[in-house]
Amino acid sequence: MLQSAFDHLSQEEIINAKRLKEIRESIHALHPTYTSKQKATLFAKEIYNIIEHALPNYSDESKKSVRSALLKRKLLSNDKTINEKDIFEISLELLPSDEVRTILPSWVESKIEIENVEEFIEHFHRLRDTTFNETAVTVNLDASEIINTSTLTRGLKEIEPLKQDKQQGNRKYVLVALLIIAIFVPIIKMMEKPVSETTDVPKIGAVKEEISTLEPKLPANDLPDYLQYKSINQENLRAWLHKRESKLAEEPYFSTILSVSQEFNIHPFLLFSITGQEQAFVPRTHERANEIVNNPFNVFHSWEDFNTNIEESSKIAARTIVNLSKDRPEKRDPIKWINRKYAEDPNWWVGVSSIFQTMNDEVK
Repeated sequence: MLQSAFDHLSQEEIINAKRLKEIRESIHALHPTYTSKQKATLFAKEIYNIIEHALPNYSDESKKSVRSALLKRKLLSNDKTINEKDIFEISLELLPSDEVRTILPSWVESKIEIENVEEFIEHFHRLRDTTFNETAVTVNLDASEIINTSTLTRGLKEIEPLKQDKQQGNRKYVLVALLIIAIFVPIIKMMEKPVSETTDVPKIGAVKEEISTLEPKLPANDLPDYLQYKSINQENLRAWLHKRESKLAEEPYFSTILSVSQEFNIHPFLLFSITGQEQAFVPRTHERANEIVNNPFNVFHSWEDFNTNIEESSKIAARTIVNLSKDRPEKRDPIKWINRKYAEDPNWWVGVSSIFQTMNDEVK
C-alpha cells in the first residue's frame, strides 16, 4: 500500500519533454522577433517558475535547496523529467526534520490518498539512507557528452555580466539559463540559426562551480517581511488579472512589474495592488488604456503628466515605496506609513491594503 502510493507520485510529471516543447513553441509564437538569448531567458524563467510552484510551502531557504538539487540531479544528468516523487525524495534527504514533519504531510495529502500520512513519510524516511542513496543520480559528465557547439561557450561568457547586473530580478534565472544552454541544445538550436562547432568548450566542473554561485540575493529594505518579495503563482495571477480585463496581464507589463518587484525586494502583490487602487488595473476597455498602462502607478502625479514606459514607472514606484518605508514607527501600518507621501488621499492605504489581502486570498 505504501509503495503503491509512493509510486503514484512518480506518475505526476512537473517537467517533461512534451512540456518543454510546448514552452519553446509558445515563446517562439509570442515573441518571434526576440533573439535566441532573450528566448532562452524566457524559457529559463518558465522552468524556474514551474519548479517553484510545484514545491511544498517550505521556507525560502529550503525551497532553494530542493530546487537546486532538482536542477543539478535531474537536468545535469540529462534526465529531462522531474516528477513529484523527486520532490518527495529530495525533501526527505535535504530538509530539516521539523519542515518534513510539519509541511510535507499536507503536500503529500494533496497529491495522493493515504490513510496515515505520518506513517507514510516515516516509512520512507527510514529508507532514505539505503534506497534513496542507491538510486540518487551522480553528476559526473564530461563536457563533450552534453554539448559540442559554441552555444555553451557563448552562454558562459554572458554569465559574468549577468552576475554584475544591477537588476537583481534576472539573476535567479541564470542558473536555469546555464542549464538550458548546456543541456537543451536542440531546443536552443531550434530558436536560432545553426552555430559552428568548436572544441573550445569549458569543462563540466567549471559549469558546476558557476552554478553554485548563482542563487538570487535580494536587497535589504525596511518593509516588513510580508511585504517583501515572495515568489507567487504567475499563471494564477495572470488569470486573475485577465478576469478583470486588465491590460497588465499582457506583456511586457506583467513580466516587467514582476521583475521590478524582485529587483527592489517588494511583494509583487503590493505593486499590483497600487495599480488596482490608482487605475483599477488598467481595463483594456478604457479608450486610453494604451497610455495609462505606461504609468499605472500615477508616479509624478499622474499618467497624463508623466507618460513614460512600464519599466521606468515601475522602478520609480518601487523606489518610492522603499524610500517611504524608512523610519516607520514600530506600530504604524506600513502601507499607511507609505500613504503619507505617496498619495494625497488619506484613505489610499485602505484601498491598497484591501486589494493586497484580496490577492493573497484569491491568487493561490
